[in-house]
Amino acid sequence: MLFAAMIPFCEAESIGLKVDQDAELIDQTIYSDTACGPTALLSALKFGSKSHQLAYAGLTGSDDSTKLRFVIERYFDQKSSVFERQKRFTKAGGVAHVDLLAAYQDLAGDYELAKPQGKEWIRREGKPSVDFVRETHDKLRFSLLQEVAPILALRSQIARYDPETSSWNWRKMADHFVVVTAVPDTLRTEAHGFAIEYIDPNGGKQASGFIHAERRQRFAGYQGTAAMGRWLDGNRFLLVTAPNSYSLIDGERANWHDRTLITLSYIISL
Repeated sequence: MLFAAMIPFCEAESIGLKVDQDAELIDQTIYSDTACGPTALLSALKFGSKSHQLAYAGLTGSDDSTKLRFVIERYFDQKSSVFERQKRFTKAGGVAHVDLLAAYQDLAGDYELAKPQGKEWIRREGKPSVDFVRETHDKLRFSLLQEVAPILALRSQIARYDPETSSWNWRKMADHFVVVTAVPDTLRTEAHGFAIEYIDPNGGKQASGFIHAERRQRFAGYQGTAAMGRWLDGNRFLLVTAPNSYSLIDGERANWHDRTLITLSYIISL
């Protein structure tokens, strides 16, 4: 069900999927601490279009815990397309971006849903950051207009000094999936960011965040998986401010003076 509401911090009407304040959200920890990907998929069904909600209702199980276990066993207990001799999801490592997409597409085929697409979300060199922000907003808005909640992969990182090389380098901290439920309907012409409403599977809570371009300080961002990824310089990723998603910033590893960032690394949507 689409709705329009006021988001005070962006002073613009928002568009998206209605999630009541007292809605029963799905907490990934009912299965494992690393089950944010499968939980995000199940949440996208539960709060999506009527077709998605029917698919959710048709999953084996009478409650979210049983349905989540069924989804993992049916769609994630298959060979990973990224890691050799590994399943799409493991409790030790979670799920890679492309494996989550593959599981979602398999489920969509079984329940006759429109198949989502996934993409590493990286700014093309030479593309103005303001245009990349608008492209991101347009993509999320289009999917929400079709009543399909986008799934975002967020990745945190920290700057560390390496005494052996006498240089500062970025290091990955955590990866996490969240489900977008609302974005502003329109953006100002020169907007460098926009607010989002989302569901965080970690704790099963509704939260607010802000996607934006970094215009002052340079940074590199990590593309791909740990096994076959690379660091890209030149502010190629959008940053995300997500104060309620505390699991992305490891308080034991990050001191108050450390520079930490959260990047938007992958989008699954229509």
